[in-house]
Amino acid sequence: MVSVQSTKRVEAIYPLLKDVALSPDMPFCVDCIFEGL
Repeated sequence: MVSVQSTKRVEAIYPLLKDVALSPDMPFCVDCIFEGL
């Protein structure tokens, strides 16, 4: 179960991750990053 604190953190950084994911210069694995949180 995801704690509220972790959810807030993900919500805070998700826009940044999405910007990076949409950047053609920075392809990366979103699942890999979220596994590391």
